[in-house]
Amino acid sequence: MAFKKNESICWLNQQNSLPVWSRRYGRNTAGNYRNKPLSKLNKYDVEIEDCLWSLWGNLHPADHVFQKRSRGRQYLAIYVVACCAASVFNLAEWSGQLLNKIVTSGNKYFEQSISKARNKCNALRNMSIDCALESIKFVIYTDQVCCGELYRYPTRSHMNLCEALNFFFSHHQFGILKVHKRALAIGFCLGEKGGYFMYDCQEKGHPVFTKQKGGSYLLRTRHLHVLHYCIVVTLNVTSENVKFSIHRVAMLRDEAPLGAEEERRFLGDGDQ
Repeated sequence: MAFKKNESICWLNQQNSLPVWSRRYGRNTAGNYRNKPLSKLNKYDVEIEDCLWSLWGNLHPADHVFQKRSRGRQYLAIYVVACCAASVFNLAEWSGQLLNKIVTSGNKYFEQSISKARNKCNALRNMSIDCALESIKFVIYTDQVCCGELYRYPTRSHMNLCEALNFFFSHHQFGILKVHKRALAIGFCLGEKGGYFMYDCQEKGHPVFTKQKGGSYLLRTRHLHVLHYCIVVTLNVTSENVKFSIHRVAMLRDEAPLGAEEERRFLGDGDQ
């Protein structure tokens, strides 16, 4: 699982290109048109054959369907809910409908947290321990497990992102990566239907979406070095030695497993 490819600021905007998963591209890397059978694997878009897949929702935390006091502030709560969802559902069976439910459930979780913490929910430590993905209830625990600086050469006392990801996935399964006010949910699920994932609900407009468009999306891969690259390109940090932190998200669920019918209801048919 470990890899030793240090990230580079040169990965950003190579030849002014967009991320390969950008919705601004009408075709994937194989030249197949998007939303056609040749560019799909179940509900996922194939970005790089046998290597990288993407899944898209159509709700953004800053959308006007959410209350003004929460709008755009609830991203950490949404990332916690995304980690909870990954502990329940096989990654290969996720749908755009589930991504939308993660956003709405994360918004409710944020609202509940700010009511208990007197509006001080700009940090994971202030989030409520009681969390839910619609009717599925969890008790969650978060704490910072590693930190470092982007693009620096790793030493015994300082990690770069490459070292931090290796360390994190050697000890933990789900977490949240933070850089200033930007964050991503990350994780690893076992089995043929699993893999590494990166979930982003903050992106809006260029370079991933068309003008003023946005939504949550998930990238899935079997390779940690591919996840590493996707994270660096997504964060798009253009200065060296910028600090980051990774926080594990652990959860307990006391309820019985979902029945087949209830699971189908959650995952939906992927129609947007």
